Amino acid sequence: MNLGKVSKLAMELINGDRADAHGDFRVSFQNIANLWTSFLGTPVRADQVAIMMLLLKVARNRLNPKAVDNFVDMIGYAELAAALAQIIFSEKQDKTEETVTGVTDAGPVEEGTEK
Repeated sequence: MNLGKVSKLAMELINGDRADAHGDFRVSFQNIANLWTSFLGTPVRADQVAIMMLLLKVARNRLNPKAVDNFVDMIGYAELAAALAQIIFSEKQDKTEETVTGVTDAGPVEEGTEK
């Protein structure tokens, strides 16, 4: 297998089949974060959901280290975690700037919308 082939497959899946099946990743992971927050009784962010899903794949990989699908999913979850963290921490920065300046261009993310 060529280097980059697994990463390419992960990107094709998260931008194609998985996006079609699960919808906007921001909405999906925020919904999961809300449920986990309620269940656990402690705040969980959307990016943390992606990291925990990556860890689930790491655990599964220990049982079946030959399964390429685990690596594909790990890369996909890492990519989603990075994107969600950028969104979350960018919004926190925007809110800080709003407090200082009284102006913001950040709004809620709704399914099917892009920032």
